[in-house]
Amino acid sequence: MKKNNIKDLIGEQFNYLTLLSDKPKIVNGRKKFKFHCICGNECFKSLFEVTSGHTKSCGKCGIAQKNKKGRGFKDISGKKFNNLTAIKPVGQDKHKRAIWLFQCDC
Repeated sequence: MKKNNIKDLIGEQFNYLTLLSDKPKIVNGRKKFKFHCICGNECFKSLFEVTSGHTKSCGKCGIAQKNKKGRGFKDISGKKFNNLTAIKPVGQDKHKRAIWLFQCDC
């Protein structure tokens, strides 16, 4: 699905980020757009990096896996636990643990 302009992308979710505004902010000479991360943070990111999948989260919450040492949340998307299938993380609890959305087989 191809969108013709940035206004068409407002409200679209890309990994863990949702585009909030089509008005860019210039940061270090580059256009950055306002996004909302599922952890609750708002951030300014490059539209290309987010839509291409290179940038998946705000970078401060640890939701996207950051390195091989296991920092960040483990991605369990698609994994089954009895009758539940993990869909996506939807936030964090007060201990910075992931809260996941699950779908029941019923």
